Amino acid sequence: MSEEHLRLTGVTRVYPPVERHAAVHALGPIDLSLRRGEFFSVVGPSGCGKSTLLDVVAGLARTEFYVPGSILRIELDTAHPIADGMPEKTIAWAEDSPVFEVTDVPGASVPPSAVRVVAWYPTNQNPLLSGWLLGAERIKGKAALVDVKMGQGHVILFGFRPQYRAQSLATYPLFFNALNR
Repeated sequence: MSEEHLRLTGVTRVYPPVERHAAVHALGPIDLSLRRGEFFSVVGPSGCGKSTLLDVVAGLARTEFYVPGSILRIELDTAHPIADGMPEKTIAWAEDSPVFEVTDVPGASVPPSAVRVVAWYPTNQNPLLSGWLLGAERIKGKAALVDVKMGQGHVILFGFRPQYRAQSLATYPLFFNALNR
């Protein structure tokens, strides 16, 4: 059996009261143990604490980085089949702060060579087009959409909502191209 890689014991997150609003118990207590190479998924309805848990594991507080629901600029690798027919630059609706970073971790079940970044946040300008973004510098150049080759298939990870309301013209093609992948 492989070694323990991550352990959370009694992890909670409580946001302090602000003005007339009471404190918010956003997470926990959570107990979790993961071994190296183990696959883990966090699933639940909006507002249940998924992003809060991931922020805690990453050691990042929402006082440092947060996207509550905003329109962000993205750039695309138009040579990738998922970005077929798309412009090199477009916009996307981002909610609950999802961002990806491709790293080379020894012993990881997916090597960086199996990951292709299809969309990323611009490095030379503020990613925010409209809305609110705390910690914009933290996502410059980071992946917004990745294609991960796994076995005979692919896992496509969207860090934004490609099907979101009026933004669909800007990102729906990415969603449908991914389905055809």
